[in-house]
Amino acid sequence: MTRRTTAGLVIATTLVAGGCADATTTGATAPEPAEVRSTTIQGHEGRFVGAVTHRHEYADPGITMTPPPAAARADVSWTDAFDACFAGALQCVTTDDAVVSLAMVTGPGNAVVHGRQMFEDALTYVVTWEPVDCYRPDLAGSRCRLVDLITADDGNLPAGTNVYTFEIPESSPPPSD
Repeated sequence: MTRRTTAGLVIATTLVAGGCADATTTGATAPEPAEVRSTTIQGHEGRFVGAVTHRHEYADPGITMTPPPAAARADVSWTDAFDACFAGALQCVTTDDAVVSLAMVTGPGNAVVHGRQMFEDALTYVVTWEPVDCYRPDLAGSRCRLVDLITADDGNLPAGTNVYTFEIPESSPPPSD
């Protein structure tokens, strides 16, 4: 089941402006992933895989994700973060099912909230959706994953707020390991 709304497409188009690029991933030490758990909201399964275990760099839009420190604790549960995709002020453009992970996120440099970069090594839930046709015209005929970044602690915005969406080519390593 795919849910695409006009508002969602506008949001995705706005937030994805600037695009997507292949990512690079490097190994790192991280806390052991939590046991795999899942929930279903509005017909979409979300599966939590714990913390990312590798560094992920997405040159365009300029985002880096790294494993969180072992002591990192989110202010909201992963299920609350996944629920934000459907009930928050800025809803996710949902495409089938998703994998939810936890990462320290930095970037993009052009996203500023309250005078500060949106993510400055911020604990963040990463919701990665199943591949669909890419939204960007320059990737027509390709398949991409939409990635939503949802606040996990009380930094610039309240925890559990969906704040940024971008897409990565299906061939890029997803930020879920």
